[in-house]
Amino acid sequence: LPEHDGDCDLERKTIRLSYSADPHRRLVLTIHECLHAFCWQLAEESVESFSEELGEILIKEGLIICPKKN
Repeated sequence: LPEHDGDCDLERKTIRLSYSADPHRRLVLTIHECLHAFCWQLAEESVESFSEELGEILIKEGLIICPKKN
């Protein structure tokens, strides 16, 4: 993924994530790309905001253990 940390290909039904991203970033990327896959009509700004917030909620509630972001 030379230009992005992740992407979603709706036609191929494929999500790709960068392995070089730290664990916190991969959590946010996973949420972000899944949201694109299921709610493709949402604006990028909304997807980004929701992904960050949900990632933080999951970590704070102890539902996901993830090292703190750098």
